[in-house]
Amino acid sequence: MELGSTLAELTTIEDTVAGSWRARAMPDLLDHVMRTYHRPFAGELDTVAATLDRARPGDEAGRTAWAELRHQLDELRTDLVDHMLKEERVLFPWLRARAETAAAPIRAMQLEHGDTIQLLLGVHAAAVRWQATTTGDVARDAMAKLDALEAWLCEHIHLENNELFRRALETP
Repeated sequence: MELGSTLAELTTIEDTVAGSWRARAMPDLLDHVMRTYHRPFAGELDTVAATLDRARPGDEAGRTAWAELRHQLDELRTDLVDHMLKEERVLFPWLRARAETAAAPIRAMQLEHGDTIQLLLGVHAAAVRWQATTTGDVARDAMAKLDALEAWLCEHIHLENNELFRRALETP
């Protein structure tokens, strides 16, 4: 793929994820993030975990890869539950009240987003290793749910970093 077409594709994705929020008020965007990403997170992860549990392999290599994947998902859950609580209890109220003074907590959340991306990479790598040990419809369903979770979380992080936080830092 050439650079020009890659940049055009990224622009299209950016417009899809954040474009509709550019003209909306900050409180609307904050409410959207909590309603669309924060509130459903535990349920989304529970769905993936339940599907993985149904796909638990019987052989030792498969069980080892499966256990690693479940461990990675548990780490992701712990990290993101804590992160979202900080956003909801500290950063989001701060943004509603005085966004122009929130540079330090925004930077802290951006650093944590980087940590989350690293955890997602760990989940993805563990999923690839697990997928190599298993077959069947349940395993394919579990991988599809993992892929969807990964895309959804990346969309969430992108919206916060590139729209919410950018706008908050530009607030006069």
